[in-house]
Amino acid sequence: MTFRKLPLAVLFAAFVFAPLANAAPLTGRQIVDKVSEYHEAPLEFELQTMTLMTGDKVEETRETRRYALKEGENRWKYLIAFLAPAGVKGVGLLTWSKPGDDDDQWLYLPALGDKLKRIAKGSQKDYFMGTDFTFEDLMFEDKNDFQYALKGDETIDGQAHYVVETVPANEKIKKESGYSKRVLFVRKDIFFVMRTDYYDRNDRLLKRQTVTDVTKVKGNLWRAQKALMDNVAKKHKTAVVVTQRSFDAGAVPAAAFTHRFILGGNHTR
Repeated sequence: MTFRKLPLAVLFAAFVFAPLANAAPLTGRQIVDKVSEYHEAPLEFELQTMTLMTGDKVEETRETRRYALKEGENRWKYLIAFLAPAGVKGVGLLTWSKPGDDDDQWLYLPALGDKLKRIAKGSQKDYFMGTDFTFEDLMFEDKNDFQYALKGDETIDGQAHYVVETVPANEKIKKESGYSKRVLFVRKDIFFVMRTDYYDRNDRLLKRQTVTDVTKVKGNLWRAQKALMDNVAKKHKTAVVVTQRSFDAGAVPAAAFTHRFILGGNHTR
């Protein structure tokens, strides 16, 4: 499950890009544009294992399914479905991005019956199903809503990274977001976001997402097999491991992004 921002799969994806010698330095916006440009696949399916932990103590392990589909410029649809354990089986989160407008998000809880609950704008700061991801994290990012500033370089585990600070571009987004800023650590050789630091509205570090096991999966397309969201404020963690992935059209039917698909139980079959 990955996670706002730059669409949902951004921290699980990238593409090789070799900067030209003596090229002008990239701006923060150019760096995140390259992350989006090179990492995107038009559609994707994943099976994931999600583990919730307090410290190093495992609370629960879940099985999830994720669908992603691009429908035109900056138009994405996502579906996250819980397959196990029984207490969360059937829960689904459906997201439709709308460039220049607010995204639509609906939560399906089997106990509510034949309806999906729309996620209100004011609720997007809330945590999703006991994880360390908020509804906001699971939405597409319209880069026009944010400002990106290159803050320097940092070497992590022997790899050079760009450090890019991301802040809301206007008061509306600032009010809606649960974060004062995010700091992206982008690996220079493959333009891959390896770490994201999230800061609360008082500019304190709230949580940190890191990805590991980054490999080529198709042509020059890269994906991370593991992600860890460490909520330092709550002393809680959510780990995600991808156990299966497909870029085949047959694995991502257009019908998967409809209310009917979810209400019919197809998201867990």
